[in-house]
Amino acid sequence: MASSIPSGVPWADRVSVTAMDMGIRPYLIPLFVCVLACYYLFGTKSSEFELINPRKPFQFTDVEAKKHFQTHAKRLIHKALDAAHGKPYRAITEIGETIVLPNKYAQEVRNIPELSFDSAIRHEFHTHLSTFETFRAGTNGQQLVRFVAQRQLTQKLGHVTQPLSDECTATLQDLLGDSKEWHEIQLKDTMLMLVARISSRVFLGEELCRNPEWLKITIDHTVSLFTSARQLRVYPYLLRPIAQMFLPLARDTRQQVRDARRVIQPVLDKRRATKAAMIAEGKDPKELNDAMEWFEQTAKGQPYDPALMQLNLSTAAIHTTTDLIMKVLADIIAHPDIIEPLRKEMAEVIGRDGWKKTSLYNLKLLDSVVKETQRVKPVAIASIRRYIEKDTKLSDGTVLPKGNFIIVSAEKMWDPEVYSDPQEWDPYRFLKIRQDPGNESWAQLASTSPEHMGFGHGQHACPGRFFAANEVKVALVHLLMKYDFKFSEAGEPKVFPYGWSIVADPRARLMVKRRQEEIEL
Repeated sequence: MASSIPSGVPWADRVSVTAMDMGIRPYLIPLFVCVLACYYLFGTKSSEFELINPRKPFQFTDVEAKKHFQTHAKRLIHKALDAAHGKPYRAITEIGETIVLPNKYAQEVRNIPELSFDSAIRHEFHTHLSTFETFRAGTNGQQLVRFVAQRQLTQKLGHVTQPLSDECTATLQDLLGDSKEWHEIQLKDTMLMLVARISSRVFLGEELCRNPEWLKITIDHTVSLFTSARQLRVYPYLLRPIAQMFLPLARDTRQQVRDARRVIQPVLDKRRATKAAMIAEGKDPKELNDAMEWFEQTAKGQPYDPALMQLNLSTAAIHTTTDLIMKVLADIIAHPDIIEPLRKEMAEVIGRDGWKKTSLYNLKLLDSVVKETQRVKPVAIASIRRYIEKDTKLSDGTVLPKGNFIIVSAEKMWDPEVYSDPQEWDPYRFLKIRQDPGNESWAQLASTSPEHMGFGHGQHACPGRFFAANEVKVALVHLLMKYDFKFSEAGEPKVFPYGWSIVADPRARLMVKRRQEEIEL
């Protein structure tokens, strides 16, 4: 749940699919050409802001500029910061032209109502189309997902920490086993399954969190959803309702929603029947602390789609959390001197207090380690994505024209005026900052600020970031206390730039063996 708007992480390792590879029928081609011509003749808008990656001579579309941005975004952004002298500029990104605001604007634009988060989702992820019901579920006015993530999921952290730990124990036993001999694992697949299972324990309860069909749906749906959204952007807006019917991954996406309803609805019906029977007998229903129950409570009898709520929740949570854990593990293995201090803190805190909400707060070194990895290798190099619904004048006189996307650069995360030696990974950095008067809150993992937008910033910062922070800590405690890790012969996994995203290597492999933990978890 590392970002308020889903990033490109889930499909970054997928092979691009060209228009003619997608099964589009030949009779669509003349219509495609006609609409495309109209789009480029009448659909583009001029802007006073400098364009940092314009088309080259004899390039009549933005295809090459978009490809270049996907692989060189961070370099372009750093170059533009100097060239633009602190002013906004434009970039041709995967979704078209976007106005990029330097970080100094973050505090001002974060909560301006005319800069719409929901409209950004609707425009970027085709929520008017049947394939993208999952995205529409988060922007349809009900706001059930956002409310449950911000309220119940955060308020119930003390109730879900022990279940998270219990599910970690069971999952790691299945995934990594008890062998005390070094053996190799595929890191992404392993961490994806770990995060999917422990997240599902809190989202859906014990009955479904180990259901193989649900786990496959919740892992695959995010990839299908993001990839089909990306593929569909090849087509002009008017052609997308037709094109979606022929894209194989779009068909997969729609089928996954149907499968999710088939898996979830019987469990929910059983819960409702049990609750009704207990009330009829004058008994208090059993308290259930999972998102399936929280959606029921929040809906208050109003109709909603339970499967879409769960898919929306897991889409925002599972792949981004997996990406963060992969990066943190790699950084820890690359700096082995930090392992024993981490284990000492874990043994002292969990051994003394158990799995309380306050225990996770007191894992301050671990908190610092995760936040530092998130600073150096964030899931996105920019945040606060918005769509401008009306011309908006900022305090310095800058006018943001209606009908454009904006995004705020996160360059302060690597600014030497904010962080000393910003390119260095310092596990103690935020632990030291927390010790300075007035910085205790700002330096915590789940806190957001213009100087650290790992979870976004403002009204639409990741609503589930407090849960995500706790989930990552629980997983890392189990991983580091129970297992030794080292890099495989391939060496330290790299991270890859992909548009706004920085993604962990999906091919990474690690060596692992069981160790005796100092305390029982």
